[in-house]
Amino acid sequence: MPRLLFIPHAPSPNTVTLRKAASDRISAESQVDLIVKAPLDANADDALQADGVLIGTTEN
Repeated sequence: MPRLLFIPHAPSPNTVTLRKAASDRISAESQVDLIVKAPLDANADDALQADGVLIGTTEN
């Protein structure tokens, strides 16, 4: 099963809502193993073990 590392930066209530919506939708896909890590918790090993990386951040 493909592993997706999702690293969302969510400093505000709106970005927390966006993080949750994205995580919920990705988790609904039974063919994807989703790993969610905060930016300061993710490391090189996490990225190397993933088949894909999705980074979510604010515009500034």
